[in-house]
Amino acid sequence: MSNNKVADTQQKTDINKLYLSPFEQFAAPFVSVSLGLFLLWGWQQRDEYLITAEWGLGYWLGLVAGVIFLLIFIYPLRKKFKFMRSTGAIKIWFNLHMFMGVIAPVMIAFHCNFSLGATNSNVALYSMLFVVASGIAGRYIYAQIHYGLFGTHTRIEELMDISHEARKMLGQSGGLAPAIEHKIKEFEDYVMRPGGGLLSFIPRKIFIGVSTWITYFTLRRRLRPIIATQARLAGWDRKQQKKQYKESCKLVGILLKAIRKMAVYTFYEKLFHNWHKIHVVFFSMLLITGLIHVAAVHMY
Repeated sequence: MSNNKVADTQQKTDINKLYLSPFEQFAAPFVSVSLGLFLLWGWQQRDEYLITAEWGLGYWLGLVAGVIFLLIFIYPLRKKFKFMRSTGAIKIWFNLHMFMGVIAPVMIAFHCNFSLGATNSNVALYSMLFVVASGIAGRYIYAQIHYGLFGTHTRIEELMDISHEARKMLGQSGGLAPAIEHKIKEFEDYVMRPGGGLLSFIPRKIFIGVSTWITYFTLRRRLRPIIATQARLAGWDRKQQKKQYKESCKLVGILLKAIRKMAVYTFYEKLFHNWHKIHVVFFSMLLITGLIHVAAVHMY
């Protein structure tokens, strides 16, 4: 394979870091909705007392959830200590960390039958809710500065390269007509405009997200006649035209996502650093109150 082909392959790989497959896009919402419906069912059945915390299934749910919360510590320990770096890939532990962080609170909700109890159990429950809320926020922030939830950490320079390459490939495939170029430039000028503090950033982030989707679907519509003209001149059949249109839409999505990530990267980088400190505090509170709760239950 020539050096040019190697370079092209590497460029394509870099660009695809920002592309999410349909499974990656819909897996998290599907799991979230499923767990939400399961919790709703449990809430509706709480007056039936199908599960109690003191014995049987309820007791074991609480015990297993407590063990899972302890296992959650493996991920940060795996990152921090050198002697643990041979205990599996960091990506696997991160996936387990997130999975356990979701499944354990669900088990605790059924363990306590969606009801408050003694003071020590209530403190442990509220600590867990703080950790869950912090984890949900952290999941979102993490995705803003990484290539999705399971990708590597992003860099501004790399995002710029991806943006440049996507624009170049889009120009080769769709001709990058003035109407397309103007809309992309208009979007880029809007999202890259310097913002203010936290209070002004939050609504601006919402507008950026909405603007990204509007721009994407607008460009999809404008690409259709351009690709149709290109297909007619090149003598493509309907299958080739459809493939070219799909590939061009994919490139547009990658380009817009790269621009959007660059616009919010610095803010989320600082936010993630501060969030991590808060999350550690909340999780430490949960560990302490959880241990006190378990001790109190078995002593008294």
